[in-house]
Amino acid sequence: MFKGSGLHRFLYKLSGWLITGGSLISMVTGIIIQLPVGQVALDKGWPSLVILIYSWLADRSIWLFIGAVGFWLLGHLFRWTGDPATREHIQFLLNKFQEKAFQNGEGVHHHRVTLFKYKRCWRGYWLSKAVRSDNKWWPWGSGYWLCSGWLVPVMRSGHTSTRMTTAFLAPQGDPDLAEGVAGMAWSRNSTVVLENLPELPSSKKKAKPEYATKTSTPPDLVERYLARGVPMARSFGATPIEVNNKIWGVLVLDSRNSDVPPI
Repeated sequence: MFKGSGLHRFLYKLSGWLITGGSLISMVTGIIIQLPVGQVALDKGWPSLVILIYSWLADRSIWLFIGAVGFWLLGHLFRWTGDPATREHIQFLLNKFQEKAFQNGEGVHHHRVTLFKYKRCWRGYWLSKAVRSDNKWWPWGSGYWLCSGWLVPVMRSGHTSTRMTTAFLAPQGDPDLAEGVAGMAWSRNSTVVLENLPELPSSKKKAKPEYATKTSTPPDLVERYLARGVPMARSFGATPIEVNNKIWGVLVLDSRNSDVPPI
């Protein structure tokens, strides 16, 4: 995974140099444009070498300015991926939370802690690889779009179950349409606990509809999970995360056990 890798750390450090370099080049270019040229510079007693260098730079000032803008934009693009040190710290906390919450000795991948972030507009498949539809050209699903409001997975505990493939609808204009246990906690702004969910796959016809209803998950998503052989959690716990008195996202615990520890 790119985020958290050595390349990510290198690019994040490089971003600072690019932003600083772009700003300096832009400032120098502005100064060059305003300085005297030609005979005026000679009359002021400028050394010939300085005039030669200045003239060379002045003739290329437009390219210097374009380069400065490119450095600045590239630096902010690299910085947009987030501080790797912060990500590593959050990953550590999620792993510790997982260890403390589930201490029954089973495989840690049976119990997960996932952090979802609320995003008004979500770019979907092309950047996050989290989708709601098999159509990669319209990953938000039929009837929804880029800025419908989404809870997007950003980080998960462990090292064997970190692949996060589904974002959930969370429209601010109609919170009743919020999806998943994460959407339930987000729309209610309170902790949600679901236990003793139907075990899937199951031969019982009512098991899938009951699971979808209790977890506020669209039936087609449940079908997609089962078709891909994804183990279905039998219990969930979710609580909203607030930053500056606003809901930043949701923390979700899920387990293959029929109950989850209190959160």
